[in-house]
Amino acid sequence: MDHEVVEIGDTLPETKEGDVLVCMGGEGLALLAAHAVIPKNRSIKSLRNRPFPMPGGGHVLITYSPSILDVDYAMFVDLQTDVVAACRFVNTGDFLPTVGKYRYVNDFTEAVAWINAQKHPVVVALDTETLGLDPYALGAYIESIQITYKKGAADVVRFRSTRACEKVNDTIGDGLAGLWHQIQWLLTSPKVKLRGANLKYDLNWIAKHWGITECTNYNFDTTIVGSILDENRSNSLTVHAKLFSDIGGYDDAFNQKYDKGRMDLVPDDDFLTYSGGDTDACYQASERMKDELLKDKKLTTFYTNILHPAARAYERVERVGWCVDVPYYRELRDEIETDIARLTSEAKEVLGGRLVAKHTKKDGTLNLGKAALLIDFMFSPNYLGLKPKMFTEKDKSPSTSMEHLMMFKDHPKAAPLVSILSEYTSATKTLGTYVTGFLSHLREDGRWHPNYFLFSGMDEVETEGGAVTGRLSVKDPAIQTIPKHTKWAKRLRRAVIAPPGYIILSNDYSQGELKIAACLANEETMIAAYMHGIDLHAVTAARLAGYDFDDFLALAETDPHLFEEIRYLGKAGNFGLIYGMGANGFMNYAISNYGVAMTLEEAEENRDAFFDLYPGLIPWHKEYKYRARKFGMVRSPLGRIRHLPMIRSREEAVVAKELRRSINSPVQATLSDMALWATGLMVQQKTFDIAPVFGMVHDQLLSYVPEDNWEQIATERKELMENLPFHEVGWAPQLRFTVDTEIGPNLGALKKHKALCG
Repeated sequence: MDHEVVEIGDTLPETKEGDVLVCMGGEGLALLAAHAVIPKNRSIKSLRNRPFPMPGGGHVLITYSPSILDVDYAMFVDLQTDVVAACRFVNTGDFLPTVGKYRYVNDFTEAVAWINAQKHPVVVALDTETLGLDPYALGAYIESIQITYKKGAADVVRFRSTRACEKVNDTIGDGLAGLWHQIQWLLTSPKVKLRGANLKYDLNWIAKHWGITECTNYNFDTTIVGSILDENRSNSLTVHAKLFSDIGGYDDAFNQKYDKGRMDLVPDDDFLTYSGGDTDACYQASERMKDELLKDKKLTTFYTNILHPAARAYERVERVGWCVDVPYYRELRDEIETDIARLTSEAKEVLGGRLVAKHTKKDGTLNLGKAALLIDFMFSPNYLGLKPKMFTEKDKSPSTSMEHLMMFKDHPKAAPLVSILSEYTSATKTLGTYVTGFLSHLREDGRWHPNYFLFSGMDEVETEGGAVTGRLSVKDPAIQTIPKHTKWAKRLRRAVIAPPGYIILSNDYSQGELKIAACLANEETMIAAYMHGIDLHAVTAARLAGYDFDDFLALAETDPHLFEEIRYLGKAGNFGLIYGMGANGFMNYAISNYGVAMTLEEAEENRDAFFDLYPGLIPWHKEYKYRARKFGMVRSPLGRIRHLPMIRSREEAVVAKELRRSINSPVQATLSDMALWATGLMVQQKTFDIAPVFGMVHDQLLSYVPEDNWEQIATERKELMENLPFHEVGWAPQLRFTVDTEIGPNLGALKKHKALCG
């Protein structure tokens, strides 16, 4: 395609009919506004996606300057999609996309016949539109199912009601002529190479409403592949269509006009364009994305061997769900509410009648967390008159965060309220988020069925996905956020129970993150400690506290309290300094996470001692920072890439953050991916059917195992996780990643099984 780069001057560039000018950035925007080509005083964001006529002919499109990459990567992706749209405009003469020929059908008879007639397996993109986003919700049903098996075409079956959706099951006995059997055939036939955009979502709806639980030919997901090709962008089908298909923008008007939660209200014409466009865009995008993926052999192997099987496994994990002791949960709610009332009453006595009267609402309630109330009591001259140590960024008023208030916990007059507030904050958070909030996600079967995201960015139903590091993300409810160390933590976990005849099995990698770091750094001291079964936290603690190692170990017998106290210093050092944290950050990290207090000078001394003990870490840090600067990315040993597009930013703070990510991302991603890999292998080896995994929290796998043979299953599961086939992805770690095992009737009563730990 012919193109020319035009520098900004005082006059408009000369254009003729058929030309497309792309204006990038504010200077060009000002020039166009000065010549009345575009409205004045408008932002780039408001002018994007609209062609403006040029005086000499042709059109101009507005987008961001390429320098936006230094500031906001999401806007840089918008720039990319704008350029693709401009190229299409030149090629077709029309800015709007030309969608394909989509049609409503009663079933997939014609599609099945055509696919069957082909000599080779056929790529088929499949999608559903649903009423709501939760397949377990009352009144929820599948509004349509659609497929694309030829570029620019789609067959759509629309149901329009719960009864129409349920009638699909009436055709079970009709042979392949029936729609139910046609859908089953599309999901299992070797004649089909099935693709989708977050197809896990659709397959779980199909399983719930039509009882089709097997899908054997699904091998490519645009949402997941897009996420490993570029985890920093939104990976919605909307974005993929704009980057990788000829119909980018097919859904722009629809997204602005309709509520996707009420697809039943969308008229047939608009519904057809949107639903058919979904599978057409997925079909087209998947072809181009496949080519992009295949350019990177290691990434292809990672997707094929680890990530895609894990995605298939987590379809099943979501269906299993978390069993909840609902009566106990409601008792817990009452107990917390009683405790909040007690704390409020005690706080009122500390605050005094005048202040309570001032801040009590008309309905008689008093919010102890109200900023104005706390500022009055703690910092105003009429009450305690304390000197603030932290301020809000917005208006520079005294901060009322617990972090700030805890700085006054030893002040004789402030201490009573700070103590009450600490308990009150924990109780209200527990009640609002982990009781009331989590109970709202309870389904008819007495279980939570949370969503697991193996991608980053947004999916096709505009649901925010997982972490850019590759760590698994869970929502509705966010079970990975259940606290571990609060007053209510154990009681919250007590509410997660095993179904009758089962107990809960927990498997997680013992010090997995540290072992992966040791392998990547080839850090000899760390590796030697692990190979000889020596507690690395004790090794670090002894060096930082100035003990001979054997003398420190002897403390475990002579003074166990002191031993544990010093060992916390070792844990703080290992987890805080492994990625190169500075002394000031380490000082704050140690006190907030392990209760280990030290001066800045002591933090500096401990940091120096840590890297003297583990000298192999510094070269590892330097090597990965070098790779990040040179290639704009780093790769985990399993093959996942962490792209760092802003590593060349002119902003020092931005570069510093990217450099930190270059070190920690490969480690954190690898640990999560190992647990994902293990889950996928459990499904492939059929052990999942006997003892289903019902959840994953970081690198911890939670399973329901039969009471009568749990020990055998626990042993097999441990062996599987400890013997992952790393050779398949080209990694030969120096260490064996051992697994700890816990067992119990509920999540709060898990106890380590010593024979199956480490």
